[in-house]
Amino acid sequence: MSTHNLMVLLLAVTALAAISGVLGLLSYGHARAFGSAVAVAISWGGMAFLGAMTLFIALLNMPVTAVA
Repeated sequence: MSTHNLMVLLLAVTALAAISGVLGLLSYGHARAFGSAVAVAISWGGMAFLGAMTLFIALLNMPVTAVA
């Protein structure tokens, strides 16, 4: 695997982590808007982040196997 391919994959992981972070923040804000306690809202935001990142890591398997 070349350095260029590794840099593209690192960029993809960084972008997907940023998207997951935004989804987590949106979920936190949504839970707070509906009157949830802060601890519950943090749990919802964390679960949204982890769920999105898990999905994105699973989807990254496709380009990795195509490149390798």
